Amino acid sequence: MYPESESHSPLLYKSYKQLILLGICLILMLSTGKATAAASGSTIDSVKPTTKPLKVLTSIKPLQLMVASLTAGTRTDIQVLLPPTASPHHYAMKPSDRVAVSDADLILWVGPGLEGFLSKVLGSKPDSNVMALLPKSIEADHDHDHDHDHDHDHDHDHDHDHDHDQALDPHVWLDPNQVRAALIRINDLLSELNPGEAALYKANLNRTLKALDTRLVTLKERLITAQKSARSKGFIVFHPAYDRWIRYFNLNQLGVVSIHPGQAPGAKHLAQLHQWIHSGKVTCVMIEPQYDAKRVQSMIREKAVPVVSVDPLGQSITVDGDGFLNFYETLAKGFEGCLTP
Repeated sequence: MYPESESHSPLLYKSYKQLILLGICLILMLSTGKATAAASGSTIDSVKPTTKPLKVLTSIKPLQLMVASLTAGTRTDIQVLLPPTASPHHYAMKPSDRVAVSDADLILWVGPGLEGFLSKVLGSKPDSNVMALLPKSIEADHDHDHDHDHDHDHDHDHDHDHDHDQALDPHVWLDPNQVRAALIRINDLLSELNPGEAALYKANLNRTLKALDTRLVTLKERLITAQKSARSKGFIVFHPAYDRWIRYFNLNQLGVVSIHPGQAPGAKHLAQLHQWIHSGKVTCVMIEPQYDAKRVQSMIREKAVPVVSVDPLGQSITVDGDGFLNFYETLAKGFEGCLTP
């Protein structure tokens, strides 16, 4: 028995050794494969589709706030072109601005009537990637109107300025009706460019429109009350930015300091402003952070007329899903404070 077992032991030992080596090789192969997969992120559980965020560039802060109300919870990168305290009426583009325009998937602006500096550079972008809030025909009329004004005396009377065709006013983000229409158009563009998140855009649109309608009812009640408390009195603004807002809320604007932004008012216009201020009918004079207030301060130094800072560009507003509503709330508080100082 023992001799027979001893005669087979070398063969058995060799077979066992080969099996052990084969097992070790298999273990090493499996371990190496898992390590390689883990390092490359290619395991079945970790394979996920990657999409770059949609890059949206807006010319001014209010448009950025409008887009943010539609993109909450989505992969959307929203940037604004104008820095704080800059005015779209006189902005000069930097090389970095041109890069931002080139890199953007979607660009939102009001139009040449407001951001004339963008007209040429946007010519190289496809129409499907650019949205202007004002129709081109209105933009052209607005440009012609301004050219005409510059060729004549700047001392227009206030009634002519305040009652000019509302369609020519480029401050469309201060018209709640225009904002509603713009939000719907922006939603459509976002959904076309990023169909994977179209459902989220639509849900945000519905939420925003409902919240906007609710907020406007409240703001209208408050501003009507403020205007009634001021009776026949009114206010003077720095430049004609609020015509649409004033019409919507039925407020009493008496005049403007500077009819054309960046240009000093003429003697006749200044005389009219002094007349209003000394009449006792002015509740306040509104200034804007985008413009130097020294002109206003010198104009009212003889009378104790309050000066209230109101920002039509909302530069201090946080960019989030409720940012545009907060922007309107802040504007309304400014007008309330002006009418009931």
